[in-house]
Amino acid sequence: MSTDRETTARAVAAAALGVPGVAGLTGGRGAVVAATNFPGGRVVGVRLTPTSVWVHVVLGRWPLNLVADEVRLAVRSALDDLQDPRTVEVVVDDLDESVLGDLPATRGGLP
Repeated sequence: MSTDRETTARAVAAAALGVPGVAGLTGGRGAVVAATNFPGGRVVGVRLTPTSVWVHVVLGRWPLNLVADEVRLAVRSALDDLQDPRTVEVVVDDLDESVLGDLPATRGGLP
C-alpha cells in the first residue's frame, strides 16, 4: 500500500459519488469531522485509518441498504485498483430531502 492519502481519498470519494442514489458525502454527525487531511487540502466524507476506509454518505434513493452495498462495492473496486487491502465501512449519515416523498408505506407508523 504505497499510494498517498490524497490519491486514495480522492479515488474513494469519486467511487462513492459515482453510485446512483448517492446525493453527496458528509463530514458525519459527531463533533469530529469525518475527513482525510493532506498537505494542501482535504476530502470530507472519507476517513482513512490503518485498517479501514470509512465513507460517510447522504443517500437519495431507496432501498437504502442496497445503495449502501453499491457504495461499498464501488469503493472496494477503487481500493483494489490501488492495491489497498483495507476494509470498507459505509455510514449513512443523512437522507436527501427528495427521497422523503418516496418513503415506503407503513402500518400504524411502523415499517
